[in-house]
Amino acid sequence: MKNKPWLEIYNESYQDCIVGNHEGLVELQKAIDKALDEGSYKLPESLDSDFLSIRITEIKPHEEEILKSDKLIGLAVMSGLFIWGLALPIFAIYQLWQLFQ
Repeated sequence: MKNKPWLEIYNESYQDCIVGNHEGLVELQKAIDKALDEGSYKLPESLDSDFLSIRITEIKPHEEEILKSDKLIGLAVMSGLFIWGLALPIFAIYQLWQLFQ
């Protein structure tokens, strides 16, 4: 009896790897070939995996460019919070010092 094919791309024991049994990796190879021919391919339900399909795209999902204006806004907000976190305690200490003078 053949083993049920399985694959994992998120595995704690084998990080940064695609892990699977022989049958699963052969099924993955077939699925990749079909996706290359058709643009995308939905994996069969008989394949136990932690992903459902394979798709071709020329755009990397995490390749978004952060605009300079967004960086400046973030810098301004963080600077403001830092100054507020520094100025507020100093002002409070000054007021307490004035109160007890």
